[in-house]
Amino acid sequence: MKKYFFIFTIGPVQSFIERARKTQDLYAGSRLLSEMTRAGIVAFKEQFVSYNPNVIFPAFDPSDREVSVPNRFISSFEHDDLTEAEIHEKAEAIKSVIWKVLEEKAKIAFSNAPISESEAPNGFWEQLKSHTEIFWVCREVKDQYEQDYKKLESLLGSVKNIRPFEQFGHQGIGEKGRKCSIDGVNNALFYRPLPNGSVPFGCVGKPINTFMLNPGEGLSAISFVKRFAYNKRFPATAEIALLQDEKRIVDTPDDKLFKCYQKLFSKEDLPAACIELMTEKVIDNLNLKEISKDNYWNTDFDYQYLYEENLTDKNFPNKEQLNLVRQTQKELSKHFKQKYYALVVFDGDEMGRWLSGEKIATGRSLDVFHKEVSKALADFGRCARTEVLKKDLWTGETIYAGGDDFMGFISLECLFDTMQKLRDKFDTLVNMPLAPYFKQEDKITFSAGIVIAHYKEPLSSVLQKAREVEKIAKNKVNRNAFAIAVQKSSGEVQQAAFKWEGGNWSIIQNIIQGLKDDKFTNKYISNLTLTCQTLFGTDMDEIETLRKGSKEEEAIYKGLESEIERLLGRAKNDKKASDADEKTMITNVQTLWHSNSRAQQGEKLALKRAANFVHALHIADFITRKTGTSA
Repeated sequence: MKKYFFIFTIGPVQSFIERARKTQDLYAGSRLLSEMTRAGIVAFKEQFVSYNPNVIFPAFDPSDREVSVPNRFISSFEHDDLTEAEIHEKAEAIKSVIWKVLEEKAKIAFSNAPISESEAPNGFWEQLKSHTEIFWVCREVKDQYEQDYKKLESLLGSVKNIRPFEQFGHQGIGEKGRKCSIDGVNNALFYRPLPNGSVPFGCVGKPINTFMLNPGEGLSAISFVKRFAYNKRFPATAEIALLQDEKRIVDTPDDKLFKCYQKLFSKEDLPAACIELMTEKVIDNLNLKEISKDNYWNTDFDYQYLYEENLTDKNFPNKEQLNLVRQTQKELSKHFKQKYYALVVFDGDEMGRWLSGEKIATGRSLDVFHKEVSKALADFGRCARTEVLKKDLWTGETIYAGGDDFMGFISLECLFDTMQKLRDKFDTLVNMPLAPYFKQEDKITFSAGIVIAHYKEPLSSVLQKAREVEKIAKNKVNRNAFAIAVQKSSGEVQQAAFKWEGGNWSIIQNIIQGLKDDKFTNKYISNLTLTCQTLFGTDMDEIETLRKGSKEEEAIYKGLESEIERLLGRAKNDKKASDADEKTMITNVQTLWHSNSRAQQGEKLALKRAANFVHALHIADFITRKTGTSA
């Protein structure tokens, strides 16, 4: 009986997931891609039911609809009688099933949106289908499992490089005209009118007057499906930022006020809310005449309305509603202050080498390893979503955790503890079960990109930065590392990258805690910055010209160590910090400096050590200021 490998991929991942203006787009794109892969796996098993079908990767529980699945699956089947044409026919049948999922989601989107399927703009279905890229390869296992798997992956790469495209037109327009506000490629087929009711420039699609779109925003077919297909509301960035503030208000007297505030967005609940607010003397009076007007009443509560800057007549056309929310928000403002959140992305290091068998121990079966690593990664993804990063736990929310990939939003105050838990769970659920397959002390590691951003920062910019710093962790710090960046509302960006090894994550957390506990003032950070600028120049890169191990480099190292010790001694709060605290903090900061190690390849430095070190300290100071004192 001949054995065949079969790989299926669905894309493009970039436009399905990461081209997003709202967190809802991000979540929906990930969920949609997962469901399409699931459908492909089920269809594969049905098409090859008589040929011993076996799904090697990924492993998932069909009953758990929330778990993320990668955009590809690796499988095998056995046969002696199928022709090449018959295999091709079955593969095309699988593609049809995957397309059917997208088609059904589009129909659901129409049922959820204020527009019916019968009103679909010309070109909608063409645009939707042409957006999806599905590639597959099939190859007989002729030599050894490892070699044939590598050849199949290489073949898939070749197929992807030959991208077929379809040129189409509708109403003689084709893909000319106003582009989608999200993907920037396809025509905008739907749009929300501007506040004055006018059509945004260049829009020729269907108008949709709903708060699900921003005024003037235009959506292509795929963006429309992502925005409307899922009833689950994914937390926006403002809600993620305010998670811990909301947690603290629960079961306090003002929790009732917060619930009243939310009711101001529903005319049905408005009378009860107003009575409560007047009883508590939060509002002075009501203008019933204004309430009864037909002016558009904002019925879409959003956590951004807990910030004063968003209470404008643009968001609240009805004057009385604007008056009510302003008075109530003023009382709540002492509780809801946090405006920053963290976005985390990471994926496994060298997974191609692991899956090809190059890194597993001699004598171990790659076939069995594929199954075991698939199960281990699925267990980790499920744990990350349900036990570590969940809105109900007030820590954040997972976008996807499928295969070796992860993306999630984390409350800034929970960032360090949550990342440490994710690393611990990765070791427990992935590395411990797979230990028999590792060579000596080797294990699967991951590199992370972390961005701390203001809730109003464009999501596309935050996503782009997260991927950028993740590449720094992988390429410049040579994997098993993290890179963290802060995008301030002023536009300033600071970033630093370190190995996980050596406890650098915990060191930065300890520096933050020392500042929070008021054991040390942050003055030593600004003074160290001036010292580094004096030693290494304004750009802090002159040390790059020094030869490794030279007397000059050694002198600079010792000089900076002494300066760290001196400045921390001056920054110590004698009323709160002991001598042991001072010694520990000096060791932490000195260790962080020494962690700016040379790249493993050659004499060039992986990063500018002084700038990397200084930025890490300023990031610690920024997080301290934005998260307040310790609980």
